[in-house]
Amino acid sequence: MNNNLTFNLDKINNENMKGIIPANVRKMNENQMYIRAFQHKEIFVHSFTTTSSEIRDFIEKTFGICFTPDKTDHYSHHRNQLNKMIKDNKLTETKRGQRTLIDFEEYTRLITSDDFIKFINSNIEKDENVSNEKKMYEELMYLQVNKYHTTNLSREKSDIINRSYAFALSISTRLAKDIRRCYIMHVHYPNNEFLQLFNISEEDLTILEITKYRFIQNNIVTYKYDNENEIMTTNDEQIIRHFLEDIHRWNYNITDGSLS
Repeated sequence: MNNNLTFNLDKINNENMKGIIPANVRKMNENQMYIRAFQHKEIFVHSFTTTSSEIRDFIEKTFGICFTPDKTDHYSHHRNQLNKMIKDNKLTETKRGQRTLIDFEEYTRLITSDDFIKFINSNIEKDENVSNEKKMYEELMYLQVNKYHTTNLSREKSDIINRSYAFALSISTRLAKDIRRCYIMHVHYPNNEFLQLFNISEEDLTILEITKYRFIQNNIVTYKYDNENEIMTTNDEQIIRHFLEDIHRWNYNITDGSLS
């Protein structure tokens, strides 16, 4: 049983990161210049796993939320709610009759979901009193800190940092010119047919891959350039700010328009 379960994701990560898989690193490096954040799970050996029963036990002891099915239907409803949230955030299919293991990425998805946070906050200490209030409040803090990174406030802070990076990088006009050229390629060749038409260096291919993420966002909020003139008349600092946003989405393989 995982007796060290916590909502402190940094602590779990630090204690369970065992190393890297060299063969996977070499394979990735053959096809790309940089290993992106969303690909880390394929190269790092991470030993953390937990189960639904361990999560229930942790929540019950820490927050006084009962799951025992033989007490009342209310407690069974708690169990059903949690099971549904686990299923919704599982990345692999669960199989009936088999013990379901939850890895670090799935656990992270679960405890940062709005439904899970609402469940904890709505039911805390309603069923049973907790013996360690200090631990309860610490875990609540970790839960909120994890969620903070997906909020508008966190994104605004990142935007402020990006502004300073963009200003510093725009002092040299070379980078802005390269980014403009790639944005223009995407406008003129939206289906990426330029890859067959031109002899493109590995460096430019990487910039093209990054800038593509501005044009594949499936929301209406992300600003997308419509024509070459619009790109050419946008100042260097703004061009680079957009590129920094694209880097983040590319790094985490984000296509829903978010920056979290």
